[in-house]
Amino acid sequence: MRFTWKGLQWENLDRGFKRLDRAMSNADWRIKYPEEKLEVLARQFSDEVAKWNKEIFKPVTKQKRRIMSRLEGIQRAPNYRCNPFFEKLEKRLNNELEDMLDREELMWKQKVREQWVVEGDRNTKYFHT
Repeated sequence: MRFTWKGLQWENLDRGFKRLDRAMSNADWRIKYPEEKLEVLARQFSDEVAKWNKEIFKPVTKQKRRIMSRLEGIQRAPNYRCNPFFEKLEKRLNNELEDMLDREELMWKQKVREQWVVEGDRNTKYFHT
Protein backbone atom coordinates (compact mmCIF):
# COMPACT_ATOMS: atom_id res chain seq x y z
CA MET A 1 0.00 0.00 0.00
CA ARG A 2 1.30 3.47 -0.90
CA PHE A 3 0.96 6.15 1.76
CA THR A 4 0.29 9.83 1.15
CA TRP A 5 1.56 11.23 4.44
CA LYS A 6 4.74 10.58 6.38
CA GLY A 7 5.22 11.97 9.89
CA LEU A 8 8.43 13.22 11.45
CA GLN A 9 10.74 10.90 13.33
CA TRP A 10 10.41 11.62 17.05
CA GLU A 11 12.74 10.47 19.82
CA ASN A 12 14.33 7.91 17.50
CA LEU A 13 10.98 6.18 16.94
CA ASP A 14 9.71 5.18 13.53
CA ARG A 15 7.68 7.64 11.55
CA GLY A 16 3.94 7.32 11.21
CA PHE A 17 2.55 6.67 7.77
CA LYS A 18 -1.02 7.36 6.70
CA ARG A 19 -3.04 7.03 3.59
CA LEU A 20 -5.10 10.21 3.33
CA ASP A 21 -6.78 9.60 -0.02
CA ARG A 22 -10.37 8.51 0.05
CA ALA A 23 -12.99 7.92 -2.60
CA MET A 24 -16.64 7.02 -2.43
CA SER A 25 -18.91 5.65 -5.08
CA ASN A 26 -22.05 3.61 -5.37
CA ALA A 27 -22.98 0.82 -7.75
CA ASP A 28 -24.68 3.17 -10.23
CA TRP A 29 -21.60 5.38 -10.42
CA ARG A 30 -19.30 2.37 -10.87
CA ILE A 31 -21.49 1.11 -13.73
CA LYS A 32 -21.54 4.52 -15.39
CA TYR A 33 -17.76 5.07 -14.99
CA PRO A 34 -16.17 1.58 -14.96
CA GLU A 35 -12.70 2.80 -15.97
CA GLU A 36 -12.31 5.38 -13.19
CA LYS A 37 -9.90 4.71 -10.33
CA LEU A 38 -8.27 6.44 -7.38
CA GLU A 39 -4.61 7.18 -7.91
CA VAL A 40 -2.17 7.92 -5.09
CA LEU A 41 0.23 10.60 -6.24
CA ALA A 42 3.86 10.76 -5.19
CA ARG A 43 4.46 12.36 -1.83
CA GLN A 44 6.60 15.47 -1.92
CA PHE A 45 8.17 17.69 0.69
CA SER A 46 7.14 21.30 0.51
CA ASP A 47 7.89 24.39 2.51
CA GLU A 48 5.65 26.45 0.22
CA VAL A 49 3.21 27.22 3.09
CA ALA A 50 5.98 28.76 5.20
CA LYS A 51 7.29 30.63 2.16
CA TRP A 52 3.77 31.84 1.35
CA ASN A 53 3.29 33.06 4.94
CA LYS A 54 6.57 34.95 4.89
CA GLU A 55 6.32 36.49 1.43
CA ILE A 56 2.58 37.11 1.07
CA PHE A 57 0.74 37.05 4.37
CA LYS A 58 3.12 39.08 6.56
CA PRO A 59 3.43 41.98 4.10
CA VAL A 60 -0.37 42.31 3.95
CA THR A 61 -0.58 42.40 7.75
CA LYS A 62 2.27 44.91 7.88
CA GLN A 63 0.67 47.12 5.21
CA LYS A 64 -2.66 46.97 7.02
CA ARG A 65 -1.02 48.15 10.27
CA ARG A 66 0.80 50.93 8.41
CA ILE A 67 -2.40 52.19 6.78
CA MET A 68 -4.28 52.08 10.07
CA SER A 69 -1.49 54.03 11.79
CA ARG A 70 -1.60 56.68 9.08
CA LEU A 71 -5.38 56.94 9.37
CA GLU A 72 -5.12 57.36 13.14
CA GLY A 73 -2.51 60.09 12.62
CA ILE A 74 -4.72 61.95 10.18
CA GLN A 75 -7.75 61.69 12.44
CA ARG A 76 -5.77 63.05 15.42
CA ALA A 77 -4.50 66.06 13.46
CA PRO A 78 -5.80 69.38 14.86
CA ASN A 79 -7.12 70.65 11.50
CA TYR A 80 -8.37 67.21 10.40
CA ARG A 81 -11.91 68.21 9.37
CA CYS A 82 -11.11 71.46 7.57
CA ASN A 83 -8.17 70.33 5.44
CA PRO A 84 -9.08 69.04 1.93
CA PHE A 85 -5.68 67.31 1.68
CA PHE A 86 -6.46 65.23 4.79
CA GLU A 87 -9.93 64.40 3.45
CA LYS A 88 -8.53 63.10 0.15
CA LEU A 89 -5.72 61.23 1.89
CA GLU A 90 -8.14 59.68 4.37
CA LYS A 91 -10.44 58.54 1.55
CA ARG A 92 -7.50 57.03 -0.36
CA LEU A 93 -6.19 55.29 2.76
CA ASN A 94 -9.65 53.93 3.59
CA ASN A 95 -9.84 52.45 0.07
CA GLU A 96 -6.38 50.90 0.52
CA LEU A 97 -7.40 49.55 3.92
CA GLU A 98 -10.54 48.02 2.42
CA ASP A 99 -8.38 46.33 -0.22
CA MET A 100 -5.95 45.04 2.43
CA LEU A 101 -8.85 43.69 4.52
CA ASP A 102 -10.23 41.89 1.46
CA ARG A 103 -6.79 40.38 0.78
CA GLU A 104 -6.37 39.39 4.41
CA GLU A 105 -9.80 37.72 4.45
CA LEU A 106 -8.97 35.80 1.28
CA MET A 107 -5.64 34.67 2.73
CA TRP A 108 -7.28 33.49 5.95
CA LYS A 109 -9.78 31.52 3.88
CA GLN A 110 -6.89 29.98 1.93
CA LYS A 111 -5.00 29.15 5.15
CA VAL A 112 -8.08 27.51 6.64
CA ARG A 113 -8.67 25.57 3.43
CA GLU A 114 -5.03 24.45 3.36
CA GLN A 115 -5.29 23.33 6.98
CA TRP A 116 -8.51 21.44 6.23
CA VAL A 117 -6.89 19.72 3.24
CA VAL A 118 -4.03 18.56 5.49
CA GLU A 119 -6.11 17.63 8.54
CA GLY A 120 -9.53 16.97 7.02
CA ASP A 121 -12.54 15.98 9.06
CA ARG A 122 -10.70 14.03 11.67
CA ASN A 123 -12.66 11.18 13.07
CA THR A 124 -11.02 11.67 16.46
CA LYS A 125 -11.39 9.99 19.80
CA TYR A 126 -12.43 13.39 21.20
CA PHE A 127 -15.31 13.56 18.74
CA HIS A 128 -16.53 10.11 19.72
CA THR A 129 -16.23 10.87 23.44
